[in-house]
This record gives sequence, structure tokens and C-alpha cells, in this order.
Amino acid sequence: MIFSKKITYGIKALLELVPLYPSGQMTVKEIAANHDISKKFLDHVLQLLNKNDIVRSKKGSLGGYYLNHSPGAIRLDEIIKAIDGPILFADCSTRDSDCKSKEDCQVYGLILEAQQKLYEYLSSITLKELYEKPLIKGALDYSI
Repeated sequence: MIFSKKITYGIKALLELVPLYPSGQMTVKEIAANHDISKKFLDHVLQLLNKNDIVRSKKGSLGGYYLNHSPGAIRLDEIIKAIDGPILFADCSTRDSDCKSKEDCQVYGLILEAQQKLYEYLSSITLKELYEKPLIKGALDYSI
């Protein structure tokens, strides 16, 4: 699984709103400018988060987006599902997959296990915890 730009930008936008909770909000224009993101693209992502009850918007000249719940109550898996749908590693891991060899496939079992572990990890982290987490500098190297 690769985090899409929608997920990455959505999480970045939500992290901007954490220190403003519970009474502050921020406009799409401000968030987009802070991260060099297209305003139109970010607005689409925030609309998905709004539709899924993670943020709310206030209209007007003093409006903007704000967190609808405490940052400690919003889990990363919920954010990802709101933006991109369920966490999937492969097409065969969907319920409606037409794969004929699931029953006898070791790769299928591996995919399901990896998918479950990632889901458990992401569901264990809240927006507040991510906000408070120290930044990792540089890229991680997983080469063998």
C-alpha cells in the first residue's frame, strides 16, 4: 500500500487543525499555502473528511475548517478510510474479488496478515499522538 497524495495532504491538513482545537479554524487557502498544495485539490480532500464527520466547515469571511472531534479521538485508520476507502494491499483481498485460488494461495494469506497488521497499527495511533510525535529526519532504509 502506498499512501496517496490525498491521504498525505489530508493528514497534513488535519495536523494544522490540532493546535486550534476546540475553538479555532483555518481556511483551505491558509492550509494549502502552508504546504504548497493546490487549493482545489485540498478542498476536495477536506470535503471527504467533512462528509465522514472528521472535520466541519464554517462558511463566511470568518469561516474555515475545524476538527469535529478531539484530536485524541480521531484515529489514522478512520482518516485513511474517509479519504481513500479501506486499506487494501491487493485486489484479491477484497470481499468481492473474483480470484479463484484464494483457498490454496499462500500469497493471499500473507497479504491478509500484512493488511491486518497495518490496520492494527494505524488504528492504534490518534491524530493527537501523531501531532506530538517527534519528526523523523531523512529517509528510512529498508534495503536488503
